[in-house]
Amino acid sequence: MAEKSERSSLEFLKDWGGGLTNWTEKWIPDALVIVWILTVITFIFAFIWGDVGPSKAVYAWGKGFWILLKFGMQMCLIMMTGYILAVSPPLKRLLNGLSSLPNTEKPWQAIMVMALFSMIIAWFNWGLSLIGSAMLALFMVKNNPKVDYRLLVAGAYLGLGCTWHSGLSASAPLLVNTPNNFLIKSG
Repeated sequence: MAEKSERSSLEFLKDWGGGLTNWTEKWIPDALVIVWILTVITFIFAFIWGDVGPSKAVYAWGKGFWILLKFGMQMCLIMMTGYILAVSPPLKRLLNGLSSLPNTEKPWQAIMVMALFSMIIAWFNWGLSLIGSAMLALFMVKNNPKVDYRLLVAGAYLGLGCTWHSGLSASAPLLVNTPNNFLIKSG
């Protein structure tokens, strides 16, 4: 009886999640459309409250884009170095060995190892956590076939949700520690 009730609640969650996904795909626009809408709204606000003309608004938008380029490139470098480290042969061997540590009869151990790995690595480098956790999840699935994939993926993203922003590669501290960054100049 309890198994039937558990199965029906899982079916309900699947149907509910599928319905939300279908609604989102139908009604939420792509990211580029949202960017254009926000740009138009910002230009309108600049004309109403900013006391600027169209040429000054376009100039400010273009200038702001290039100011963010240095920061954006720092984030790209973090992701690229994380990817390069994650696909290196020594780290692949380490991830494969780490995924064989949990007992295959106790799938919760695999989820705990995944969550701890994700949070610890995210503190050092969020780019490595993003890619390395995904790769560890693949090894975990291979070595622990009874693990619940949904919980494993949630554990893999736990580092990005919990510890990355207090870590060594966090965006805000890197920006603040950049000499003459745009936040200091504008203040």
